[in-house]
Amino acid sequence: MFAPGGVRGREVLIHELKQRIRDVRQGPDGYLYLATDANPNGAILRIEPGAPRSTTSAQQ
Repeated sequence: MFAPGGVRGREVLIHELKQRIRDVRQGPDGYLYLATDANPNGAILRIEPGAPRSTTSAQQ
């Protein structure tokens, strides 16, 4: 999270990668693309939306 004067906080979203994300771009298809810099196996990853979360309880 950015604020005047610098970074105010940070949130880890894709911890399982254990790689540093170097760049994020939106492609013409609407998906997000991430470039990682893991040496020697950096990658380009596509982020797709997941299924919507249910707001009803499974124990009804």
